[in-house]
Amino acid sequence: MLSTQTKLGKNQFFINGFDTTTSGIDFVSGISNIELGAGKLALNLSGNYTIENKNTEDVPTIIVEGAEYDVLDRSNLALMFTSRPKTKWILGANYDLDKFGVSLNNTYFGKTTFKQKFMSENLRTEFIPKVITDLAINFNATDKLTIAFNVNNLFNILPEWEFKAENIAGQAIIDDTRLTSSGLTQLQNESNAITFNQRYSQMTYDGSHFSQLGTMFNLSLNYKF
Repeated sequence: MLSTQTKLGKNQFFINGFDTTTSGIDFVSGISNIELGAGKLALNLSGNYTIENKNTEDVPTIIVEGAEYDVLDRSNLALMFTSRPKTKWILGANYDLDKFGVSLNNTYFGKTTFKQKFMSENLRTEFIPKVITDLAINFNATDKLTIAFNVNNLFNILPEWEFKAENIAGQAIIDDTRLTSSGLTQLQNESNAITFNQRYSQMTYDGSHFSQLGTMFNLSLNYKF
């Protein structure tokens, strides 16, 4: 009789692990039909500010082969609680003139922080606040036909980040300019783990709180049947 043993290397499961609390303020305002030349102008301002976003209980643990592990690591927790801007604002203007319409929106992304899984627990990355500008031009050729041209991230604004120390040990890593056996400083070794050997520095935590990485052009033709 043959016997076999199977060992699971990885599994996934759902767990109702802990409670979270989120509170904030949303703001929306606007004014329209402002006479400007032969057309009409509309202005709008909207945004939000997060007062609190945190877990209200300790992260649960599981036992695997006698060892205790947190269900969520620091990267998972950062995705849930700090990876989105604490504040975000959009200032927009729309101008309509005959068959043309022009929209200009400026979006302010506030500071965010993140803790990558493969870097020192004594450090965090902090994204610098940025303003992204989007432009849209519409031409209503007929009642049914519209031509639209959009430029997202008009000025090609890319994410920028920097290391911040969580404690004295983290500050020591930032301040240490000595080269290690790899020919890099401690800080460069840390950044290698999260920036593809420093070739794509804007990609740490993929910059996904931006609309996209770089300028995007879009030309569309819309017809109503």
